Amino acid sequence: PDGERPQIWCRLLQLPCNRERYKDLEAAGVHPKFEDMGEKYNRHSSGTVQRLKHLLSALIRWSPSWAEESYLPAMAFRFFKVMGGNPTACFETMVAVLSIWGWTEELPGPPFDMLERVSVLLEEADPALHRHLRLVCEPTRSRDESCNSRSSHPADGGSSKRLNMAVLWPLFRTLFADILPVQLWLQLWDNLILRSGEPDMMLAASVALLHSSRASLLALPPFCPQALEEWLKVPKELRMTEVLETMYALGPGLSRLGISFVPAPPPPKRPAEAPPAAFVTDVARS
Repeated sequence: PDGERPQIWCRLLQLPCNRERYKDLEAAGVHPKFEDMGEKYNRHSSGTVQRLKHLLSALIRWSPSWAEESYLPAMAFRFFKVMGGNPTACFETMVAVLSIWGWTEELPGPPFDMLERVSVLLEEADPALHRHLRLVCEPTRSRDESCNSRSSHPADGGSSKRLNMAVLWPLFRTLFADILPVQLWLQLWDNLILRSGEPDMMLAASVALLHSSRASLLALPPFCPQALEEWLKVPKELRMTEVLETMYALGPGLSRLGISFVPAPPPPKRPAEAPPAAFVTDVARS
């Protein structure tokens, strides 16, 4: 249930609820990087924008490496909306998410190794789609060829890096917020947070999303990266049950292919003297 999601996520992530720590970070004020955020988020109230500024400022004081990444606001915004009524929980949720599923060790810049592992999984799971996306990502081969070309012959040389940066990286840098409407995004993250002890599931989720969108992706013309850019801008109304079934089916294949996340620091835990209460939820299949 939407009204219970903040409490469910807090318990599943075992957040410490350290209000004093967050107050110390918030007291440092808004980081100059976020002073002008109101222009981009002008559809939201000034109070909402101000709380978002404080959250982002606290995050880069917690981990300064994120200060160089322009996509941090887009990555954090939906988590902020879920937990926004509780600034401490909002901050600790993002710390947990970035610790479990982030790529702090590879900042600044994209997590190239992780993107390559996802590409390997996509090729294994759906070789036809993988090959077609490599063709789509190839630039036009001559001035006479355009996005109307339907040639199926790949250009010479590897295009794996283009696929990683043009297809996979846009999914990860917003943690799927751009490709999914809010309710579908929430359902996916309900499952990922429930399985937070298996962070590799996010790699499987990215492949599952592409596989579930294969019909529209296969319709994109070869040698037309612009068509792919436009495709990625539009949220997809997918059948989340299908996405989740594919994600869980791909899970065992990750270890067989030797695919895993780069080890990351664990999320914050509750103090030993205040263990989390037992909690049962059926959110995984919501």
